[in-house]
Amino acid sequence: MPLIQSTKFWKIFFATIAGIVVFSVLLNYIVDPFAIYGTGIFDSLEFNRYQDKYFLLRDFDPKPSALIIGSSRMTFMDPEIVEEITGMRCFVWGCPDARMEIEYAMLRIALEEFHCPVKILIIGVEPEVFHPTKPINPEAKVIDEYTKYFEKSPWWSEFTEKFSRLFTIEQTLGSVKVLIREIQGKESERVFDFRNDGFPLLPDNIYDGAGERIQEGILQYPYTGFGIEEFTGLSEDRKHYFEEILRICDENDIKVYAITTPLHPDLVRRLFDLGARPIFDETAAFVKTEVEQYGGVFRDYTTIESFNGSPDYFLDAYHMTPDNGNILIRDLLSDYERE
Repeated sequence: MPLIQSTKFWKIFFATIAGIVVFSVLLNYIVDPFAIYGTGIFDSLEFNRYQDKYFLLRDFDPKPSALIIGSSRMTFMDPEIVEEITGMRCFVWGCPDARMEIEYAMLRIALEEFHCPVKILIIGVEPEVFHPTKPINPEAKVIDEYTKYFEKSPWWSEFTEKFSRLFTIEQTLGSVKVLIREIQGKESERVFDFRNDGFPLLPDNIYDGAGERIQEGILQYPYTGFGIEEFTGLSEDRKHYFEEILRICDENDIKVYAITTPLHPDLVRRLFDLGARPIFDETAAFVKTEVEQYGGVFRDYTTIESFNGSPDYFLDAYHMTPDNGNILIRDLLSDYERE
């Protein structure tokens, strides 16, 4: 190929690639499938549960004296059961993939921004919240109300997350799905909405396909959610955030109930077969030592036998239903005595 023709080919090639990239970036920004940029032109594909829960607690009045915080696995613990037992108004703040620095931010937001008179804290401390390499969930990284409590430059973290996601395949596929939905005339639907106390309002068909989700989770979760291949031990930074939570609770006379959240029995067996038992043991030993020195309570609820739960009460391999949640809360607070 002559040099001139070769040069022309590469110019066209790179111009085409650049055009595709620019088009994708503009598409992702304008369509905004995950409600990151606030354009509001199209209904988003998903809703930011970190943002939802923040606003729910902000508007929750009167403010709660009991608080449930943690990952999405804490979501199905009913605040009304806590209120029934303790007499304290309660709010559940469970968000997807929340790591320990997020839980630290949740507590500080509740106490310092919304001035909640918290006297009981129920906190999820499963091994995943201490994972040494798993990043902060993108839903949280774009909200500086959370990141300002653990990022030195939250604005930079927010900017880089928003900017980098413009170039991702996930974002582009999401934009395409939104446009297809618009062409078909379908409306955006949440998987579920929330009561004003943060508890999910589950649709009647939420249990449909649970068996398939459980089997899929047993195969995939050890690698995708649990991150077993990178789980070499508990993160020292995330252990520090937990220690800070306990210190804050001690200073504010808050009783701590720390729990490892249940997994479907088949998933527990698979994780242990893959060598994860020492990680669970390390987590339990660390949390128990730290919590009890502050007069708190620790319960290892990884297995359903520990609280007389049922293998039938799971939405997938790692999210229990409210039925198991109610059993767990009653077991956790069985010794609670009202003042």
